[in-house]
Amino acid sequence: MQTYKAAQMVLEAVDGLNAGQIQNIIGMLHEYKQKAAVVRSMVAGVSNDAELEKMILTHFRGV
Repeated sequence: MQTYKAAQMVLEAVDGLNAGQIQNIIGMLHEYKQKAAVVRSMVAGVSNDAELEKMILTHFRGV
């Protein structure tokens, strides 16, 4: 049921957009999915907030 509701929301959101705009949205979603997978793998071994904070500060220092 959750998938059905999500599909309805997507259809409502893209109603009226042209094919190029929809393709751009799909590309952005694919990129987001890839980035989310990288973040999930980075934090998979983190066991507490202090380790997570250290990992984030180390990874994003100077960004």
